[in-house]
Amino acid sequence: MKIAFLSSLNPNNINYWSGTLYYIFRSLQQMHEVEWIGGDILEKTRQKHYKENEIHKPFIPELYSQLFAEMILDTLHKHNKFDMIIARDCFFIAHLCVNIPIVYIGDTTFDLIRESWGITHDKTIRLLDDIEKRAILNTDCIIYSSQWAKENAITHYGADPSKIEVVEFGANIMKEPRVRDIQTSHVEYCNLLFIGKDWKRKGGDKAVETFNLLKKRNFNCTLTIIGCNPDLNDSDSDLRIIPFINKSQAEDAELLHRIMGITRKMKNRGYCLPWNRQRISRTRKPRGNSGKTVSPAS
Repeated sequence: MKIAFLSSLNPNNINYWSGTLYYIFRSLQQMHEVEWIGGDILEKTRQKHYKENEIHKPFIPELYSQLFAEMILDTLHKHNKFDMIIARDCFFIAHLCVNIPIVYIGDTTFDLIRESWGITHDKTIRLLDDIEKRAILNTDCIIYSSQWAKENAITHYGADPSKIEVVEFGANIMKEPRVRDIQTSHVEYCNLLFIGKDWKRKGGDKAVETFNLLKKRNFNCTLTIIGCNPDLNDSDSDLRIIPFINKSQAEDAELLHRIMGITRKMKNRGYCLPWNRQRISRTRKPRGNSGKTVSPAS
């Protein structure tokens, strides 16, 4: 089967979308002929936008959904016939008219995420909501990573429940730790882990709050921050900041593997996928009377 993979993000880069695109793309390539379409289309449109508008006017891809449809159709016609389209971005498929199946993959809907994005302008909200709805209604199959997203697509956007499947996207780790490799302790010790590029939106303050609370209670704990470099007083020897880990590099992947192996509590918000649950379930060893996991803050 020949598949057109529509994505504004490069699926060959493991750092995008927490690695989900990378793993989906690679899995599909094992059995099908898959071609990525979208990166150059988005960039050409971005350049067009800033050429025709003042530089301070933000580029909103949803404004160009109809243009994207025309550009994608042109690309599809120039190549050999495709059997299916798999799309990550709603603005690529909202106005796309083709005679082959369209599969839309996502972790959320705009309605669920708009508050987290901080979008308050009514006109922008209506635009993005409309493009999301058009994309949902224009697909043959939708794959969400949670029941939460599925239910919203049905109730808010009028999606047909029969065409939606829920498939958890899995943990974004290169190597699954074996139980015997996971470090445990006979004393109460809590290793906190925060992973995220956007410190504020992902709830970094909650991670620090939890860490400080445990410290005040004289609890043995550490906090490791991966993916960003927040302005914190890192003089505490139990606080470790790793601004970037490249999981495609063996040394960095092994470092992440070791950190996950000793983590007892992961702090994060703003994730739509069950990634945190997947990550922690891959790296937690059942605890008996020899120790316990402490969750002082939700």
